[in-house]
Amino acid sequence: MEIIKASAYYEERLSHLFKDYRAFYKKNDGLEVSREFIRERLLKHDSIIFISLIDKEPIGFIQVYPTLSSINVGEVWLINDLYIDEGARGLGVASKLLTKIIDEARSTDVGMIRISTELKNSPALKLYKKLGFEPDNRFQHFNYFVKAN
Repeated sequence: MEIIKASAYYEERLSHLFKDYRAFYKKNDGLEVSREFIRERLLKHDSIIFISLIDKEPIGFIQVYPTLSSINVGEVWLINDLYIDEGARGLGVASKLLTKIIDEARSTDVGMIRISTELKNSPALKLYKKLGFEPDNRFQHFNYFVKAN
């Protein structure tokens, strides 16, 4: 298994994984929406995407959005997307992708990494705790949807 930073070379195959990821969350608006979103991220460099490969084929990805924390006066990375192809689950891919992000954050002096998942996603919650992520017991997070979901 190899983990590399995503480039335009992998745009098409990454777009298929991203489409499957979105379908997991009941967003079934097709491949073109996913392709365009991934293309923009790769062109604008406004996110960091790593992909996991087996025999040069993408089997999973992680997407991080750098942001800032006023309270901590430093950079925070928001892991917004983590997805492993169903056929590759159980191989430790998610753990390796998360470890890669943690290593990258340490090497660039990032102060905190934030990740969230559905409360019922117990495998993910267990993995995050195992890797050292701590639940946020200080702040309650809220969402305001400007556009209809």
